[in-house]
Amino acid sequence: MLIDRDKDDVSLLGKGVRRAVKIVNHLPRIGYLAQNGELRKRLTEREKEWICPKGMTRTIYDQGDYSMELLTGQIQDEEDEGQKNQEDHKLLHLDLLSKIHGREKDKDKAESEESNNEADRSENLTEEPQITDQQTDQVEEPEKELTERKLGDQWLIFHLHGGGYYGRLHNTYRDMAAVYHEVSGGYDVLSVDYRVAPEHPFPAALDDAVSAYQWVLEQGYPAEKILIVGDSAGGGLTLAVTMYLRDHGIPMPAAVITMSAWTDLTKSGWSYEEKFHEDPVFGDSKETLVYKEGYITGNDPMNPYISPVFGDYTGFPPMLMQVGEMEMLLSDTLTVADHAREQGVDIIQHTYTGMFHDFQMGFMLYQESRDAWNEIEEFITRIKTGNPD
Repeated sequence: MLIDRDKDDVSLLGKGVRRAVKIVNHLPRIGYLAQNGELRKRLTEREKEWICPKGMTRTIYDQGDYSMELLTGQIQDEEDEGQKNQEDHKLLHLDLLSKIHGREKDKDKAESEESNNEADRSENLTEEPQITDQQTDQVEEPEKELTERKLGDQWLIFHLHGGGYYGRLHNTYRDMAAVYHEVSGGYDVLSVDYRVAPEHPFPAALDDAVSAYQWVLEQGYPAEKILIVGDSAGGGLTLAVTMYLRDHGIPMPAAVITMSAWTDLTKSGWSYEEKFHEDPVFGDSKETLVYKEGYITGNDPMNPYISPVFGDYTGFPPMLMQVGEMEMLLSDTLTVADHAREQGVDIIQHTYTGMFHDFQMGFMLYQESRDAWNEIEEFITRIKTGNPD
């Protein structure tokens, strides 16, 4: 369904961002690199170290073939969380912006203090970093084991990033994990940096994600308090993982959330043609991430674990699926939503008017992205309280 808004009733800032996205993705030379994922790959290789927002703790787990990053904070008290009202909701967003955008100021201050002590600076530059299977930042008690926390009472968001199965976890997705932590009211967030193509085609990403989910269960997080979320390729992977769990008798999560999910790697949906010249991100070209075949490599693209649009959704938990109206991948979400609804799944599907692929990455910047995150917050609350309304 289309969210209740007139065709042209898109915020001025939303229109501006949409136009900027289209310009960047269609610039000579750089536009090609942006659309096929090469620009993001280069930026990821050169990006600065991510600074964990205040009040949160990040722990990195090296799993050999892949890694995971667990973002935690103060565990919410059930009674305190139940007292959150609309004003708290508004303050949450302001606090979120402060936490994310205030990190650079903290980093600049730290770098200034460091430069005042040249001896310490030299020592830091010559000292090799210690590589372990568990790394933390902003941890007061790094020796404290994860298993010592009361995980049976704690909810977890299991986060699968996008990137066309070519892109790795990068700082924008770490920011997204922080947003999920905030809008959920303090849920732990595990982001899986799974293996990607072309070096690691299917089923590497699926294998890593399932392995990470099983690790989560082994740590003591109850399946009924886990939400699997993902955007773009990560959205498709979210559905594939959930199918795999059901098919193999592994405890299912409490709910599923997808943003602009890529569910049809055959690219046979109607929107691949109808939205070809309209899509600000992938439009007007077949030299994009959407048309790369490195993840499929030698496999049937109609395999539901590759293209969940061809899968069965019987027995799935409640789902929230968001997508932009202008996306080539629009039919990927709409078709899955129709199938899931026909198969008895409790599903909410929203098509955001005038929006583009992964528009939610605007976070709290413009109205449409705020609307999407508000909806996610409401859905998470509904899952936790068991209130169907």
